[in-house]
Amino acid sequence: MDWIGLYGAFLLLLLLFNIGASQAIIKTLPGYSGTLPFKLETGYIDVGENNGVQLFYYFIESENSPKKDPLLLWISGGPGCSGLFGIVYDIGPYTFDIENFDGSLPSILLNPYSWTKVANIIFIDAPIGTGFSYANTSQGYSSSDIKSTKDIYTFLRKWLLNHPTFIKNRLYVAGESYGGKLTPMVSVEILRGNEARLQPQMSFQGYIIGNGLTDPNIDFNARIPYAHRWARKPYDFGWDQTFRGDHSIDHLVLPNAEQECQNIFAISDYWANDPIVQEALNIRKGTITKWRTCYDGISFEPNVESALEYHKILIKKGYNVLVYK
Repeated sequence: MDWIGLYGAFLLLLLLFNIGASQAIIKTLPGYSGTLPFKLETGYIDVGENNGVQLFYYFIESENSPKKDPLLLWISGGPGCSGLFGIVYDIGPYTFDIENFDGSLPSILLNPYSWTKVANIIFIDAPIGTGFSYANTSQGYSSSDIKSTKDIYTFLRKWLLNHPTFIKNRLYVAGESYGGKLTPMVSVEILRGNEARLQPQMSFQGYIIGNGLTDPNIDFNARIPYAHRWARKPYDFGWDQTFRGDHSIDHLVLPNAEQECQNIFAISDYWANDPIVQEALNIRKGTITKWRTCYDGISFEPNVESALEYHKILIKKGYNVLVYK
């Protein structure tokens, strides 16, 4: 097939898939003086029926070689933490001047250690109801491990069709905290899609997990033997030692850091709720009432207890895996 035929087939695929996408290039942001020294794109991808579920994203091109560097899909924790969390508090090219925050619009500082120095990264607001993502019906806001996995995979397929220059880039899925549970699930969905010859075929290479959830029963109950190996008592770590009557350790939890997190989140909450910021980010007016860095009120069912089987599938296939603390 000649290049004209290939182009025609590609256009037909776009029409059949009904991408339902919109995006904008953001050159300046409130809180930063001058033009951004990196390429930032924001947009929405429809992953529902009849434009019913719109997932918002931030895409930052590699500052090195966008055409050659890998493409990374970043899934934040929660569930309910926004993609902006990953940008400003984890691996993105900018953060806020927390030390000098005085209650007004926070200043933006550049991060010299950003992963965007060597990778193209999509930061997604998922599951639905997270960040700037929204649905047109109340039913559209219901999600779960399985549904969110399929939504994210649909998002990625449509995003790549809308950004064909990145289809051949090496692809990695990454996530932290609860996103570490969804990461192998999305990875397996990509693997199955490739095996079924769904288009576009993705150059999936592996996945990355930071401080991720795998299996709550294993993860949380491992704290006692972990403390024992270090010859420490649980309360040395500040862990609650209140057990249920059956002496299980289901209630062993880390110290409550909620207040500290809320103090930090107040800065990003303030920034992202500012009308000037939302206009700069090209947010659709009237789609959300209040933006939250991490929102624990989303309608979400954790219907996959353990991600271990997904890890086993991917490891057996020989994909690259990085798990870090």
